[in-house]
Amino acid sequence: MYKLWIIMVWALTILSNSLFAKESKILLIVVDQLTIDWVGAYGSPLKTPAMDRLAENGLRFTTNWQVSNNHVHAEQAFLHGRYEGHDKTFVDHLKQANYRTYYLGEVQDKAYLNEPEKIINSGFEYFHLNSGSIKSFELKNNLENTILNIFQKPEASFVLLRLSSESLKTKADYKSYTEKIDELLNKLEVLDEGLEQSTIIFTSLTGTKLHNKINHNLTKGLQLSPSEKKKKQIPEKLILKDQDVKLPLIVKSHLIPKKGLYTRDLVDTSSFFKTILDLAEIDYKKDGFTKSFKPSICGDLDPFKKRNWIYCDMGKDKMLRSWDFVYYVSEKIYGLGFDPEQKVNLLSVKTNDKIYAGERLRLKMIYERDFLGIQPSSNDYQKIETIK
Repeated sequence: MYKLWIIMVWALTILSNSLFAKESKILLIVVDQLTIDWVGAYGSPLKTPAMDRLAENGLRFTTNWQVSNNHVHAEQAFLHGRYEGHDKTFVDHLKQANYRTYYLGEVQDKAYLNEPEKIINSGFEYFHLNSGSIKSFELKNNLENTILNIFQKPEASFVLLRLSSESLKTKADYKSYTEKIDELLNKLEVLDEGLEQSTIIFTSLTGTKLHNKINHNLTKGLQLSPSEKKKKQIPEKLILKDQDVKLPLIVKSHLIPKKGLYTRDLVDTSSFFKTILDLAEIDYKKDGFTKSFKPSICGDLDPFKKRNWIYCDMGKDKMLRSWDFVYYVSEKIYGLGFDPEQKVNLLSVKTNDKIYAGERLRLKMIYERDFLGIQPSSNDYQKIETIK
């Protein structure tokens, strides 16, 4: 019996170490201007076979929000792990932990990391921009071979592969752009044997509503007669929905206990700071930084280790989302479980459901505390408890 107990402890120790082991090879693929509407694995009619295979062999997150439609703000939240204010980037921390840090790919002018000086100041040691700038390392004949060459070296390595385009104006442009991204992922997949002991994260920082505008204009045009088309048309304001701010997030890693699953766990752009540091087992516990989604990658079901709200700033519209509700600071709240199209503002209807009222107060308090600097009083907490 004693020997059996020793064997069980030994087996559990190995399992624990394998699930939460330090990740020394991390490839983070960041695509600009890509919402889930363009990815087949999320239900898009567009064919994206390489992205779909990545999801089939990894873990797909269904709720990853962009934190801002402003590229610079989104990128800063991504690098610094907070919505406002700055500290060291997660790349700085990786570098201090003896990781080799690389920045590869294409960059658009609107991005924050669009100049060599900014890239170096953010903690990257080596970089290659679309302009052809090379610093301190040999670029192979293409990006995928360069990445493979980096990961075949014995040192711990982090590679941020950036894919971007500034010429996206039509639906055809986006279709071509998405196909180009999928083609690169396919090339990386061919070299997968050299990346099998690494964690690959595929995501975006900002999306687009272009497809919604095109579909709306096409539909509206078909409904108008020739005489009506000559009249001055009042453009219909597009309503921002949860769907419009969702970005792809697919993770492939040997840390994932079972392939091909999806998770509803909440993630936004600011979550990557803590996640990358957790994957590298770099301890970081300062206040004001969001939670990691490494527990989700490793299959941990403990809800207290995961985020219970995420944020998005779209200029006029600022939104906070919990598991089942979206709260707009302009005083609107929608229940996503029964109203995914967000057609009924629950504050405008009579209902005996008190759950949404409690969530509204909680999310409003979070916004006032974290974004306006207003500290909630004990009476505010008491109101929530009374409603529930």
